[in-house]
Amino acid sequence: MSRRTNIGLIVGFIAALVVAAALAATALAQTKGPKPQDKLGLAEEQAKHLLLLIDTEKRGRISKQEWMRFTEAEF
Repeated sequence: MSRRTNIGLIVGFIAALVVAAALAATALAQTKGPKPQDKLGLAEEQAKHLLLLIDTEKRGRISKQEWMRFTEAEF
């Protein structure tokens, strides 16, 4: 192999290692999850979003009919 080919292979190998390390760090950061104090905030946001989805009449409250339609559609 020529010297140029060897340098290209080395650079490619180093680039692959950098990408693999970045992906591993990202995966590790995602598996930790939110801190305990943040979980309540996340749950509140999800609950608000869910209530907005269920409240199809946009009155700020959920009727029994809206709840039943939602649960039947999800079931």
